[in-house]
Amino acid sequence: MKASALLVAALFSTFILQACTNERKVHAAREENASGQSGTYAPLPPAVARPTYRPIRGDLRLVDLSKNTFVVRMENGIEQTFHFNEQTKVSGAPESSALSRQKPGANEQVARLVGRDGSEVTVQWTPNNSDKIAASVDVLQLTAAKKQTRKR
Repeated sequence: MKASALLVAALFSTFILQACTNERKVHAAREENASGQSGTYAPLPPAVARPTYRPIRGDLRLVDLSKNTFVVRMENGIEQTFHFNEQTKVSGAPESSALSRQKPGANEQVARLVGRDGSEVTVQWTPNNSDKIAASVDVLQLTAAKKQTRKR
């Protein structure tokens, strides 16, 4: 019985040593390039994930035509500042008489939002460095326009 246990232990240790000294390595298959010649394996470059920019929904807080910006407060309380340009489209806001008082060259569609603080909007946007550029603004629920008061 001792001899069979010793034999089993010797065989087991032989298998363990054999497994530890195995020098089999994994090699990648060779690929052919466009000219039909065989080259060395080169891994593919990592896939670049295109970030998706979800629309931001919230309440309109401020429109500043002089700085070409507006602020939207989201449901969680975070305020996002967006820049707009001539290509920014606005849907769901009626024509405004405030257009005649705006500086020349201002985006007339965004000018419709002046004084409409509290309106519920959804903003489609794209990044530009650290800025968010509004591509379109959809007004979901429009509040009554506030009267412009002049400071004396």
